[in-house]
Amino acid sequence: MNKALSILISVLVATVVVIGLAIVGSPSEQRMLSLDKTRVKDLRKISSNIEGRWNRSEELPSELQVLVDGIHMESLPLDPETDQPYEYQARDSASFDLCGTFALPSEPAKDSSFWAHPEGRHCFEFELDPDQSSDEDSN
Repeated sequence: MNKALSILISVLVATVVVIGLAIVGSPSEQRMLSLDKTRVKDLRKISSNIEGRWNRSEELPSELQVLVDGIHMESLPLDPETDQPYEYQARDSASFDLCGTFALPSEPAKDSSFWAHPEGRHCFEFELDPDQSSDEDSN
């Protein structure tokens, strides 16, 4: 009787663990999702600072380090996994790209916004308009 009860409890525990992993994802998948959320947050912060600078001076920075002024930005965010800087490229006087490398594609149901991204390297394209107010989610 005790042996049968022990087997039943073991099977139930294993079932709950498997169902939990299926619903929530594995710990490594959760880690990758967390890293990608941080990447999007970092890129939002950088884009907001670039747009703020552009709104003040109508000039895009030549490089991201220019944004670190101790007032608007204390330091540049780095990729949380590699500690490398994010990529930035001014395309012309009012447009630029910000790029990051993502571990997983964003979830379509949750990220149908501007910040949706595939797995791997992805660049977000920004077009600034002097007649339009800055809104980081409307690019």
